[in-house]
Amino acid sequence: MPPLPAMPVDPGHGAILSTEDQHALGYRIMISQIGLMTAMCAHTDVVSMLLADVKEVLSSGAPVGQALALIKVGSKWVRAESIPTDEFKALALRKIKSIEEALAEIAECENAVSDLFSMALRDELASRMAEILPYDKILFKAADCFRAQCRDLEVECRKLVGFLSSELKLPRPKVKAMIGEAWVSAGLISTVNTSVYEVALYPAKAKKALRDNLLSHQRAIQEIVRQSSSSAGDLLAAWSAFNAQDRILKGSVSLMYERNRSLVEALVKQYRHVGDESQIRSAGDMGLLRAIYRFAPEMGYRFSTIGTQWIKQMIVRELQQQDLIRLPEGSQANLFAIRAVLSENPNASKAEIAQITGLKPDDVANLLYFVGGTGGISLDATFQDAGSSETEGLHEVLADSNSQFETHVDEEDSAAFVERALKETLTGRHLDIVCAQFGIGMPEQSLKEIGARLGMSMERVRQVREEAIVKLKSSKYFDDLMTLWG
Repeated sequence: MPPLPAMPVDPGHGAILSTEDQHALGYRIMISQIGLMTAMCAHTDVVSMLLADVKEVLSSGAPVGQALALIKVGSKWVRAESIPTDEFKALALRKIKSIEEALAEIAECENAVSDLFSMALRDELASRMAEILPYDKILFKAADCFRAQCRDLEVECRKLVGFLSSELKLPRPKVKAMIGEAWVSAGLISTVNTSVYEVALYPAKAKKALRDNLLSHQRAIQEIVRQSSSSAGDLLAAWSAFNAQDRILKGSVSLMYERNRSLVEALVKQYRHVGDESQIRSAGDMGLLRAIYRFAPEMGYRFSTIGTQWIKQMIVRELQQQDLIRLPEGSQANLFAIRAVLSENPNASKAEIAQITGLKPDDVANLLYFVGGTGGISLDATFQDAGSSETEGLHEVLADSNSQFETHVDEEDSAAFVERALKETLTGRHLDIVCAQFGIGMPEQSLKEIGARLGMSMERVRQVREEAIVKLKSSKYFDDLMTLWG
């Protein structure tokens, strides 16, 4: 993997990125995802969860690329599609075993997380983790978990700093410097006593209240830190590194997305006569995002090669889900093409349709039966024409020659897009309340039920929900979300 390339200059609205800029963004996306991996090593439970998800996919018989996208072998990175499946799977299992061994060594030293030996073990874990790049859905699931843990830690640390700042009448920077790495140390109260002489003048009751409140804040921090194998300071440092890589990732994805929207619009025009244009565009946007995370800049291709394929496949999938007649996706594409011709020229002959669409006349004749969208014809029904046998059904006669690409398309539907868009736009209680209110990824709950669960009044829950909606309105996903939600 090359060093992190510089962020390309945005060529502006309507402009197209050069091939070099596309490749630079592709590498930035890959490298920043690996950066997220190494930062997450500060929380061993998150690492264990990620490995479990990877192993589950590897053992399920699903394509190995849905477990790991890249593996480092020596000085080179190997993609799942570039070598035989069994060979890639064997490499993946060896890497996972190596990481699990590092986790086991760290667990044995969990009572001495601050010594040099345990620090070396965590560095070794990060080094081994940096040799794999999981499938993006697995990576982002782990990232969401790490993000939640670290945000909670950050909040509790701020509360501790705020408490001491208010109690001791000191500025927050001075309080943070006084705490240093002693967020959960039993000696912090002694540090406070020796650093702030006024504490010695406190009455006994006030000293006890100070100590009890300090311990309460420390226990809240310790509860979050105890499963991470790292100190609070190390976890906060990892959180800072994680955010830095996340900013690189989001900035690169955003530029790649905005400057390739023309690919979506071009395909939307092709299918505009066969469905709701806004829904087609939403599906195309999902395809564009999938393509961005699967772009392989090291192969030297332009992004439009993979981008067009993914956008088209997601549009076809969305249109197929809306259709009452279920055909193989390759056949649906041909059917949509015929409908587009007929929408422009309802009186077009079979020969004219065949000439415009590039289909065989026999295929056009068979598909015209379905253009009206009626009839419960079995997919196994035979179509007798010159050259066809009695056993030939729609699958055999009309299979699209480009349909092999579908084996690489994961089953991400509109619901998955909504969940992902919310997680990228909202955080904390805003995300929790919106998901609970609308039943996204969890059972739907009323304002009263949400308030009872979170310890909030119904009015406060409503206020937070409205704040979340304001955030959504300012996000790039708002139009697509409104389309999906009606």
